[in-house]
Amino acid sequence: HNVRGGHSTFCASLCGRASGVRESGLRNRPVFPDPSTSLEPFRRSMRCKGKQQKGSQSRASGRALTTLCVISISQHSKKNHWCDIACEEYTRRLAGYDGAKFGLEEVILKPAPGPPKNTEEQQKNQEGDSLLARVEDGDYLFVLDERGKSISTFELAQEIRNLSNEGIRRIDFAIGGSAGHSDKVRKKANRMIKVSDMVLNHLIARALLVEQLYRVATILLGVPYHK
Repeated sequence: HNVRGGHSTFCASLCGRASGVRESGLRNRPVFPDPSTSLEPFRRSMRCKGKQQKGSQSRASGRALTTLCVISISQHSKKNHWCDIACEEYTRRLAGYDGAKFGLEEVILKPAPGPPKNTEEQQKNQEGDSLLARVEDGDYLFVLDERGKSISTFELAQEIRNLSNEGIRRIDFAIGGSAGHSDKVRKKANRMIKVSDMVLNHLIARALLVEQLYRVATILLGVPYHK
């Protein structure tokens, strides 16, 4: 865990070997298999070279072809918080697969002051500006919101696969704070999704999302985790 400029960031990167794959040719060359097709050949391959290791760093050299970045507003300040432990567990697992093409990163932002110092609308706008400052040019932005559309694990895997094959290098997933997202964040979204029809605490939503991104990655890599 590192603390810089009023926010904390932790990252477990899974960097893929880029040998034989040129940046300019990615649009014409599939990076990941179609999750609707048989994954057994990929599973056999990953059984040979996809063993896990301790720690959070990938054994592969180079950089990830696609980075999945979870950006969230978090209120907790406890060390070894259950949510951090859960999320770090999945990033650690994913970082153990050698030769994979993903990076998984989390950016945790502190919440803005709410009532009575600020109105709830001011709080949402401040948090929204802080969140959008972390979205880079060329990113594809998913916003988790109760107004969003439900999406299955396989639908998300298919969408991430398509975005990666189209050359998108970074896919962001934004989770708002207790006040929710500002209108500016919703307008910036390429797509709004929800992980449940129920209202979830943002920490539970964060842990659930990170697990789903790990699950999606194992589906696309042919790792036998998803049943």
